[in-house]
Amino acid sequence: MATKSTAVRTVVGASRAAASKVLDFHAVPHRMLEVGASRIAYRTLGEGPDLVFIHGWPLDLNTYRDLAPLLASSFRCHLFDLPGAGATQTTDRRALRLDAHIDTTRALIDQLGLQRYAILAHDSGGLIARYVAADDARVTALVLGNTEISGHHAPMLQVLKAVVNTPVLGPLFLSAVMRMPFVRRSRVGFGGCFENRDLIDGEFNDLFLAPMLADKRRAFSQTELLRTLDPALVDRLPDVHARLRCPVQLIWGRDDPFFPLPLARKMLPEFAAGATLEVIEDGKLYVHEERPAPFAHLARSFLQEAFAASDAQAPGGEAATSRATGAVSG
Repeated sequence: MATKSTAVRTVVGASRAAASKVLDFHAVPHRMLEVGASRIAYRTLGEGPDLVFIHGWPLDLNTYRDLAPLLASSFRCHLFDLPGAGATQTTDRRALRLDAHIDTTRALIDQLGLQRYAILAHDSGGLIARYVAADDARVTALVLGNTEISGHHAPMLQVLKAVVNTPVLGPLFLSAVMRMPFVRRSRVGFGGCFENRDLIDGEFNDLFLAPMLADKRRAFSQTELLRTLDPALVDRLPDVHARLRCPVQLIWGRDDPFFPLPLARKMLPEFAAGATLEVIEDGKLYVHEERPAPFAHLARSFLQEAFAASDAQAPGGEAATSRATGAVSG
């Protein structure tokens, strides 16, 4: 795989209906793993090189319910709920912060005993992935869906952070987003996440929004991440990108209002080992949810090439497993 690559390619999006599942994702049982003060819920499916999935905010591992089965024929897929999300349980409020998620993810990967792996992530999960990979020589490749961009603090996220930090408006706003369809489908809700806003009120609502409405603790856990969001994590991304020693693939929904495509394109030269940008038409922030088939196609080809290159470069055909000893960021 060529270094310092900054290729950009556009593909035509396909509908979620075009993604034919090779297994029943929801039939794969949860397992629980103790990581610090948290009991992490995770699932493993498929066979092949190890691929770790990291979800974004305010979702959980179920956001990959259509994508992971499409990749499970080529990779052993590891998915988990971060503290405050899904079925994961935690007794430490600090574990709900984004910087703490970086440490939790590192510890989880170590406990799983992965010797060589790639990461697929989106949104805030993509930020976590880059911090983890920058300090781990075992990482073979990164696939990043629409995610944080160096030097860019999304205006809408800043507004949402200010709102949730307001004692009265915060809880009322979250309730309005989840209860009221016109707010839920608006730009301040999830209108910026999907081209087809009808998806917001279907399975997406059942999996992610209704549970927060039914469980105040779960809603609090999700808002805590946004409330405590440290902008320095984004400001330090150029240094993180320079420390990465694995190739990176960006897969972007063209119409994302949070992380604009032109700014993602400008970020490409920062990646020390090279990066490519693939653009999926008719996609926004959650392009992996809305267009899983083209997303999986692009990711599979890139990851297979990265693992093959890693095999070819390793002495005696053995994958390198040593962990870098860089300073922990976060």
